[in-house]
Amino acid sequence: MKLTRRDALKALAVGGGAAGGSLAVSEILVSETAQRNNPSVSSQDVETLQAVADVVYPSEVTVTPEFIETYTNRLDDDRVSSLTTTISQLDRITTTTYGDRFSELPSRTRREQVLRSLGVHRVPSRADGTLPERVRYHLVNSLLYALFTTPKGSMLAGIENPRGHGGGFAPYRKTNTQSSDDE
Repeated sequence: MKLTRRDALKALAVGGGAAGGSLAVSEILVSETAQRNNPSVSSQDVETLQAVADVVYPSEVTVTPEFIETYTNRLDDDRVSSLTTTISQLDRITTTTYGDRFSELPSRTRREQVLRSLGVHRVPSRADGTLPERVRYHLVNSLLYALFTTPKGSMLAGIENPRGHGGGFAPYRKTNTQSSDDE
């Protein structure tokens, strides 16, 4: 499953409290995003986020740079600032310890080892905590939120219509019919 720019816009429509994540809302967001001239995150930041997504997303998901750019460029300035600061600190520690930026590490396995060695998998997420806590909050959790608020991503978790996404009557009916057949 490939996540695209349109998927990010749907996630933003749902997560941002927009009315329903409908196609009309997505089209409005597409035109607004196209008008932005100054991207909030650099291409290096997008590469790092894509490398983190490669580690934390299920293997059947392929994330595109457009998905990440679209999602992060719609975040408010404070979130973007915290996100980019955390990325630069992750890259700094990875360069010091392993000789390369996080996104330039040779394999997914090596990137996963780096995150595990920092303890990202076992710390609570805190916006202003230690580096592992901030990596968990600003990078891992933001990417997971972006994934699971898209209709495609939520289906991986067995949620056919994420909250706020207008999915119609058929999936609702299918779920209720299946549960009544089980009784």
